[in-house]
Amino acid sequence: LFPNDPVCPVEKQNFEYFADLPILIEHDANLIGYDYNKEDFQREFVNLNENSKIMDFYLSRSSYYNAASHDDSVYRVFGYYRDNEDEIPNYEIVIADEYQDFNLLEVEFINLLGNKNNILIAGDDDQALYSFRHASNKYIRELFKDEQYEKFSLPFCSRCTPVLVEATNEFIERVKNLGLLKGRIDREFGCYWPDKYSDDVDYPKILSVNCTKMETVSKYIEDYILKICDRNNGLKDSKDLPFLIIGPETAYQLKALYKYLDDVLDKNIFEVEYKSSPEHSSIETGYSCIANGKNENLGWRIVMYNDHVDGEEKIIRKSYLEGKTILDLLPKEYIDKHLKEISKINKNNTVIEDAENSESSKGKESEKKIRIKFVTYFGSKGLSSLHTIVIALNKQTFPKDENDISEDEICKFIVALTRSMKSCLLVSNGEYRDDLGITINKPSVFISMIPERLKLSYRYKLKNGKLVES
Repeated sequence: LFPNDPVCPVEKQNFEYFADLPILIEHDANLIGYDYNKEDFQREFVNLNENSKIMDFYLSRSSYYNAASHDDSVYRVFGYYRDNEDEIPNYEIVIADEYQDFNLLEVEFINLLGNKNNILIAGDDDQALYSFRHASNKYIRELFKDEQYEKFSLPFCSRCTPVLVEATNEFIERVKNLGLLKGRIDREFGCYWPDKYSDDVDYPKILSVNCTKMETVSKYIEDYILKICDRNNGLKDSKDLPFLIIGPETAYQLKALYKYLDDVLDKNIFEVEYKSSPEHSSIETGYSCIANGKNENLGWRIVMYNDHVDGEEKIIRKSYLEGKTILDLLPKEYIDKHLKEISKINKNNTVIEDAENSESSKGKESEKKIRIKFVTYFGSKGLSSLHTIVIALNKQTFPKDENDISEDEICKFIVALTRSMKSCLLVSNGEYRDDLGITINKPSVFISMIPERLKLSYRYKLKNGKLVES
């Protein structure tokens, strides 16, 4: 990944993939006096803005730390093969899935591989969610229009019930009638009936529920899950995820509902999962790099990020301008303090191993429980479940402005609507708006775009701690 690099020669083997490297390099830039951030780094790489000062700075620090993150590692490999096309490997076929979520760098990488390989592109421009990382569904649309490529359609859905397939088709048509989804690839989308007869009998409608407030949502979903479990004795042993709960990226509604269900549901029966972002930049990660004797510049930089040291700006500036190791620039007392902590961790390795074994056995136990998984719209991509619940479908929340609906919001709703194998529950609730000084309790316009014949709609409130249909 670092060919002909004087700071980090290619024969050096202690290369590290470190997801949070852009955060460290952003901090370096600010200490040195550059106004660069991790979004700037991503933009330069994925849009192939080569020879920019921002990219040069990032690559210099990446080499210094002998590490890479996602976008820069893709760029380095792409650049190597672009300069050495004779070394591009040969395969019987290269498959690029989820192509609607590719950015320019990834598209050009696939094109480069296509110089020596047959390529199969798979994707769905209705499910493009990653514009925030400069991905675009225009690339798959352009390929589809190009006459030199052979096209294959996949018109049948064997995951979703007939009502969900019909609702998705109707939603797309109504969105198109508003002048949205311009340039969309037109195609058929039908239910594969042989697999879905029994599910259609059991769950013939989408359920739409409007609640007075978030506490009502929590109580309703608790009851809803318990009722489904009463009807289905085999959920514990199901190879499919029983329940998937999807919510907005702000996630405060998800967290509130997760905390409620985790508190009230029987932990001997249910496994409630909410995965927060891993702490890649924890001080323990830095200790691990140092203890393993590899990438000490990266290790000490992570330590500094978590435990600031006097003269930090001077240390980082010298490391950048003079190429000195961080260890040579840190005060001796600071180094000794952290080496003592590292030695303690090394002595407690057996305790760590025991904890890992305990977590492993815990995972095996959870396989026998009914799983409830919480995710954002982004996190739901690629998942499926027997029963899907989508929360916070509120007016002026999702979509944020029904008079200016974004294609991102449309695609998120389509993805959420098509996760379920059996039932789908759409939930809205009253929300107090600080900017307006009132509580708004109207469902999202997206729910109204699903025809009434395809759904059952209810309203609920809490009275004396019990649900009451209002």
